[in-house]
Amino acid sequence: YFVVQYKKKTDIYYHAYQFEHAYLDIQVNRTKTKIGFLAFKLNKFEEQLKRLKTVISNVVFGTKKLFKSQYTMNIYKNNHEKWIKKWKDSRYKTMVISGRKDAASGNFVFNYNIENHSLTYKTPSGVLVEVKEISFPYGQEKVEAAISIQKNCKNKKQYGKPIAWSIEDQGEYYIFKCIITEGKNEFVNYSKADGIIGIDCNVDHFAISNVNNKGQLISSWSLKFEIWGKHPIKLRKLLKLKQLK
Repeated sequence: YFVVQYKKKTDIYYHAYQFEHAYLDIQVNRTKTKIGFLAFKLNKFEEQLKRLKTVISNVVFGTKKLFKSQYTMNIYKNNHEKWIKKWKDSRYKTMVISGRKDAASGNFVFNYNIENHSLTYKTPSGVLVEVKEISFPYGQEKVEAAISIQKNCKNKKQYGKPIAWSIEDQGEYYIFKCIITEGKNEFVNYSKADGIIGIDCNVDHFAISNVNNKGQLISSWSLKFEIWGKHPIKLRKLLKLKQLK
């Protein structure tokens, strides 16, 4: 007989015919298929290498669609100056500076003062720009904590965290964004052993569904409210009252 031993089991074939057709033929077909996939990948990578050596890739800052619109859209074909303004706004309206974990504030260009909420940065020409009263309606405490931890970190090369900043020119105003790395919450329960609750958020109601661990619907209901003209704090109190009812 023939023996094929695996890590967790052992197969026994009692004659050569069974061993050939029940094991060898299957392994030969699998090996041929694997060789075919590897050959396909090899050809694809060789073609990519050939293109990288012979073809120069095109990059259009501002999107190719907007660049072609000067010839395809009537509002730009008849008014090229309007297209140039749109083109420049699209190319230069956003600036993103990635952070560095070895920087004092997580970023060598931007420096955020957590005491007076002012943001300073240096332009490529060396001009120091200060923007006052930069605070975030959501996540302000997380930004301050990340910057404070980074400043107090002694071994930044090993334990430091980069902090990125983004500025978007929206014409009448600017949008400032702070991008930090949040740690994974170890106390979040991802278990579906007892089922799950799904919530669909809408402008005038929340739709809620409760299903068991097999995906079968147990119950569903909606929590209606009127959000227009409401203050955020008053709206939260209103939702709590409706939940109690």
